[in-house]
Amino acid sequence: MFPVAIVIGLFAAAGLLAKASGVVARAVLTWHDRRNDHPELGQTQIAAIKRRETLVALVQDVIGIAGFVTAGVLAFAQLIGG
Repeated sequence: MFPVAIVIGLFAAAGLLAKASGVVARAVLTWHDRRNDHPELGQTQIAAIKRRETLVALVQDVIGIAGFVTAGVLAFAQLIGG
């Protein structure tokens, strides 16, 4: 197969992973919040929403970056003949 097509496919897959990571992040944090509900902490509703949105953004960014780094490493390996 053509190495350029493989590289394009790797980065396309990383892009799709980055787009889908928001859904994954929200699902993971919903599961986490259900398991670790601590009403005694007394967080206000606004603080809880801000914390949740910050965590969703952080998880989404980490998943996206990991996908693109993996695609970059595999593309490099493909282009040098691996």
